[in-house]
Amino acid sequence: MTLRKLFFALAAFAPSLAVESAWSFPTRDHIYASAALGADGTIYVASGYNETALEAFDPDTGTRKWSFSHLQSGNFWFTPTVGADGTVYVSALGEGLFAVDGATGELRWHVDQAIRSPAALAPNGNLYVGTENGLLALRTRSLGLANSTWPKFAATSANTGRVRDRKSTRLNSSHIP
Repeated sequence: MTLRKLFFALAAFAPSLAVESAWSFPTRDHIYASAALGADGTIYVASGYNETALEAFDPDTGTRKWSFSHLQSGNFWFTPTVGADGTVYVSALGEGLFAVDGATGELRWHVDQAIRSPAALAPNGNLYVGTENGLLALRTRSLGLANSTWPKFAATSANTGRVRDRKSTRLNSSHIP
């Protein structure tokens, strides 16, 4: 059964489960990683293989806020990590680690290393990434993750990987508000 057929079957038997498209926006290239969310709800997506870009979108309208593309030959294949100060960290295969201002899309800094993983950000501001030669630790001004429901790959700002159900205080790993 295809995903499309499954969707229509669910909609026929359980209309309350049906979903509608709120908006869509074509990115410059394929998206290989999940999106990350900033504290204000901004959606950060790293796309690309041929036309690589880190893009920021308004969550309500889908309007692109900005697009960052300073790569010569690398690819954004990893989920961005959003820091508490609004910096968006994204790793690019072949071109290193980029720190981008989440509000403007301007480059804050760049580390030219052979990065092989998404960035992990600790509460003390240390940023960790895997490289071809081991683990690289960098001191940043971002004291921990952004206070959002999904500031990095596979985890909330509490690093649980679960999202709190807005209607109750219980945790529900299958519900994303």
